[in-house]
Amino acid sequence: MTREEIIASVKDYIRDPKAQYAVLIDSPWGSGKTYLYENYLLPAIESMTEPPVEEKTNIYISLYGISSIDALAKQLMTNFLITIKSKKANIAKKTIAETSGLLAIASKAVSVSIKDVINVDISKISSMKEISRIRDVVLCFDDLERCTIPVNEVLGFVDNIIEHCGCKVIILADEENIGKIYANSNVELKYISLLMGGRMLVDSSDGKPVGESPITIEELKKINESVYSINYFYKDIREKVIGKTLPYFPSLRETILEVINGNPEIGSTGYVRENDYKAFLNKNIDRIEKSFLETDNRNLRIFLRWIDKYKMIYKKTEENYRTAQYHNEITDSFLQYSIWLSGSIGQNKKLVPWNSGFNVDYIIFEGKESEPILRHRFIDEWMKKTFWDDKAFGQSVKQVVTIEEQNSLKTKKKESTGKALGELRDWRFKQDDEVNRLINKLRNELKDGKYAFSDFQNIIDMLLLMKKNKLYDGDLMETQTVMLGLIDKSKECEEIARMPRTFVSEDARREYMEIYGPIEAKIEEKNRELNLAAAVDNNKYETAKIFLESCQEKKNYYVDHKSFTEFVSIDRIVELLKKSSLEGIYDVKQGFLTVYDMGSINAFYMNDISELRRLKEMLSNREYFPIEGRTREIAVESFIEMLNQVMVYLGAQPNK
Repeated sequence: MTREEIIASVKDYIRDPKAQYAVLIDSPWGSGKTYLYENYLLPAIESMTEPPVEEKTNIYISLYGISSIDALAKQLMTNFLITIKSKKANIAKKTIAETSGLLAIASKAVSVSIKDVINVDISKISSMKEISRIRDVVLCFDDLERCTIPVNEVLGFVDNIIEHCGCKVIILADEENIGKIYANSNVELKYISLLMGGRMLVDSSDGKPVGESPITIEELKKINESVYSINYFYKDIREKVIGKTLPYFPSLRETILEVINGNPEIGSTGYVRENDYKAFLNKNIDRIEKSFLETDNRNLRIFLRWIDKYKMIYKKTEENYRTAQYHNEITDSFLQYSIWLSGSIGQNKKLVPWNSGFNVDYIIFEGKESEPILRHRFIDEWMKKTFWDDKAFGQSVKQVVTIEEQNSLKTKKKESTGKALGELRDWRFKQDDEVNRLINKLRNELKDGKYAFSDFQNIIDMLLLMKKNKLYDGDLMETQTVMLGLIDKSKECEEIARMPRTFVSEDARREYMEIYGPIEAKIEEKNRELNLAAAVDNNKYETAKIFLESCQEKKNYYVDHKSFTEFVSIDRIVELLKKSSLEGIYDVKQGFLTVYDMGSINAFYMNDISELRRLKEMLSNREYFPIEGRTREIAVESFIEMLNQVMVYLGAQPNK
């Protein structure tokens, strides 16, 4: 439910005299339930003065750290007296809230005073028997899932207040975690009981099960929470007390913007005070929201910690690279990784250790195994240890620039330079002679090769449309011939447009396919020929130097086709290494490193792992690949270590 829906539902609950139950606002930890209550629900309730609702007294209590019903009753009674007396003395709500919050922390205090006007002697409050004095108020109990009082006792207490005192009760909690706090008491004994029967505890990072029934630490923790929490017990008894559950799903974008900028309507000024940093966050709200959604994270505490930490990264980037060509891409990479890292730290997810001495790498996050992203060591150091490394920061920037430069090369494709096709899209607003002129211009531009193959489909569509509306009576088979000739002369692969088509009749579909079908087939055939020609470059295996030059020349081709091993022979590479000199082995190694550079390795070559592993196994087999001399052995070991590193970058487990 949205904020507005929650407010409306709570107001309806308070208006209804027959609603003798509590309302639970359910939302995960850190999603802003307390903020919702303090800044929206509380003012909305206090403004309800229309009949039959009179002005309400609102009392807020956090259950976090309260360990007994007597302590809870004492806290409730104290807050009630402070609120009532403060209202009469016209003391600011903020002061009341701060004093009530202080009482929850300093539970052993014997008295409290506010501005030398209000004095409450806590030692004289006899807890439970005085509760009946609390009448017709709205109580908010927060953090039920963190309360160490047995949940049945808490709900019994709430039920008693509702039934005998006529109070309305709002509970704020993450319902999924209610009762799990009990799983963490006497945890040693609980773990021992779960490991009985020969079950062995193993480290999940080891990957080597021990014993007949191995269990990882993570699995043990989950089983403990399932067996020893009282969540199921809570679900059995909740229905008597909680009459309505309101799931709170605030708009992430709206929440983030309010945290950054504040909300004048409720008098909040926002968390970010620096105007330049605030403007930056607002400008990049799309990336920030998208990254937090990608991490399945709506925790405002994590977001606030990220804002604090990212401020330094923002300042350093702006100071040094504000005018850099790839400034936006640098910022985007830093934003994405820092947010994913913050989410993982906040959710206690495991981070893969660094596998190299580089300051930039690719990382796969737990739960996001299919989405590797660029990792920056300086962000790790800053966000986890508050250590700033200028050298690593500069290397991260350079690597992002390198990747973007390579992306700009690999993504280049032929663009249409003809103008007539675009101008014809507004044919309905042109005179007949102007339409005819543009059709002729289109045909001439096509003959001159001014249209990419990806636009051929659009040209056929347009001419068929003109023919249907009797604005063109030319022969479309002639246009087909021109297109087929252009495809024949092509020396580079080009994309095929495969836009879906619907037809008004079978005749229309048949006419379209008769013209465009052979064109699409010809493009596919030509691309296969060009790919084959590129793949069958047998000369590259003559010497190690030629192999290196071939890798340097065709690097962008391999990137475009997302594979290196698909276009080289692993067996012929082994033969090349066998006959190569020591210098030649290092040349072949350099050829691999040229292709598998950090700018493209993880995103484009993941399908190469199996062939690279086969190459490593062949080079490691001394019967198949004998080595004479220690320096040659060192050269081959260096080559194998390079293969190991490449496979790690691609996502393979080290030394597997």
